[in-house]
Formats: sequence, C-alpha cells, structure tokens
Amino acid sequence: MIKEKKYYGKEDMIKLDQEKEFIPLTFDGMFKALFKKDLNLLKEFILSQLSLDVDMSEDVCKVRLFDSELAKDKYNEYQKTVDIYVELNNIYVNVEINREYFKNVEKRNFLFADKIHTMLLQRGDNIDCLDDTLFVQINLNAVDKYDDNKQKLKFGTDKVVYYGLDSGKIYNSNKFVYVKFLEYYRDLYYNKGEELDEACLWLVLFTSKSFLEMYNILGKLFDEEKKEQFIRNVIDMNNDEVIFQDWELEKLNELVKYTSEKNLKAEAMREGRAEGRAEGLAEGRTEGLAEGLAEGLAEGLAEGRAEGEKKFKETIINMIHENISIEMISRITGKSEEEILEIKKSFEK
Repeated sequence: MIKEKKYYGKEDMIKLDQEKEFIPLTFDGMFKALFKKDLNLLKEFILSQLSLDVDMSEDVCKVRLFDSELAKDKYNEYQKTVDIYVELNNIYVNVEINREYFKNVEKRNFLFADKIHTMLLQRGDNIDCLDDTLFVQINLNAVDKYDDNKQKLKFGTDKVVYYGLDSGKIYNSNKFVYVKFLEYYRDLYYNKGEELDEACLWLVLFTSKSFLEMYNILGKLFDEEKKEQFIRNVIDMNNDEVIFQDWELEKLNELVKYTSEKNLKAEAMREGRAEGRAEGLAEGRTEGLAEGLAEGLAEGLAEGRAEGEKKFKETIINMIHENISIEMISRITGKSEEEILEIKKSFEK
C-alpha cells in the first residue's frame, strides 16, 4: 500500500489503479460518504450547479444535512432513494444520483421531490410560507447517452417545473428539478475538447473511471490542498470494507440483471424466429400453391392447344384422303389453300 505522504502525484495514482479497483463516484455509497464527510465540499458543489449569487463564507452560508430526519416509507426507499438532502439558509436541496436509465427512475425521483417539498411545512404553517423558500432537486444521471429517439443527447441539463401547456405559465417558480446527464458533459470534455466551467467540471469529475482520471480533473477544479483532501477521502472510502462490500453487491446485482435481460432477449429472439419461420412456411405454401396452379394451367393450355392443333391437322388429311377438294376444305376449315397444302406436305414426309 502507498505510504502516507504530503501530496499524492500522478505516479501514485497509476500505482493505485494497478493495486486497487476504483469504486465510481456515482456509486450510491461512495457518493453519500464523500459529501457527508465534507459538507463544505457539498455546499460548493450545490452552489456551482444552482448558479446563485450566495455568500460562500461559512458564517453566512451554513449547510445542514436532513437525511437522518427523513422518514422512509418503504424498504426500497430506505435503501436507495434518499441520497443527499440539505438546507443552505432558505435553500432546500435534494441531490439524487442514478446509475440506471433516467426513464426508469424519473417518476420515482419527481414524486420524491414532491414528498420532500411538502415536508417543509410544519403543523399550523401557512402554505404561503413556502414562497420564502427555494426547493431544488438535482438529478445526476450516470448512464444516459441517448434520448428517447435514440439520438445522442443534445442538452446536458433539463429544468423541470410545473408549467401550464395552455396558459404558458410557470405555476411554482420556487420548486424545480435539474436533470443533469453526466455523459453529455463527459463527451464535451473528452471528445469535443471544450473548455468547461466549474459547474460542468464537477459533472465530468463524477464520471471518472480511475484514480488517475479523477486526479487530472481535480487539478482543473481545485487548488492543491483541496485536491489532496478529496483524493485522501476517496482513497479512505475505497478502503472502507462496508462501501467495498456494497459495491461488490451492486456489481453482482447488475450482472444478474444483465444476464436475466440477456436471457429474456435471447428467448424472445428464439420465439420470434420460430414464429417467423412458421409464418414464412405458411406463406411459402400459399405462394407455392398459387404458382403451381398458374404453371399447371399454363402447361395444360399449351398441351391442349398442341393436341387440338394435331387433331385439326389429322382431320384435314382425312378430308384430303376422301378426295375432297382443297378449295372445299379451305371453306370448311377457314384455312387458306396454301396452309392446307403445307399440312398435306408435312404428313407426306
């Protein structure tokens, strides 16, 4: 293990990546532990995302963590839903980190935002007291790269409010949700090479896939002292047995889920192939029958015409043998005298 030193450098990060698995900052346990360990760091992150003109000094802008005060209604909610909930003076902020597609969690997250917002009211409070507060949910989504139309995300942030489709009115400007797609900002940083501001660099930081990558982004976000403290906190949490076991369990659950979905997809494909084969055979038989009938009819007509033509010619020859004149045969059959003579020659050969 790397010995304690004043500052960690790139070489230390490379060695750490060789020795240890990097637990993603988007992992629920890591994310909560990181910010609950340093509430001033959490305050800095939140204010960077809200773009509010707030005095950052500790004696003015105080941060209070609410998580332990929230009543959880369900076991799943107890385990998963509450990530970070804090108060910054009269600003109430819920931060949610999602490691699955947003469409799978959006209803749950929006409903939870409503629940927390109503909890700001104490018994006997007038509803108008909410006018003096600001409630924000910051939804950080670590998975989505494409929108519902399978197109690459065009916007990294979506602001959700109560909006009247007919009136065009925003009905509650003191409560809204920021939906932030982390992969969008990662793409800007790595693939498009854009210079990002502090708020966007925070979002790229959360997508780090190694100690070295995290170290490089921190160098653009913090000074040496804050960078060092952040790194030390992450290393401590990577060494935390509870966080590590929870991460191993999540990986196992994801593997089971992936395997199950893969098996379901394979089964659906097999059923689809079988159904398609049956339909194809049925359609092929129908088309084959139609083609067979058409070919049989055509062949029958051709054979019938040939047989009729042969009988017709034999009749003409018999008439000639009965010494009926060529002129009379022409009148009876409708054939020209030249055609009758040709028929006579063909039978004489």
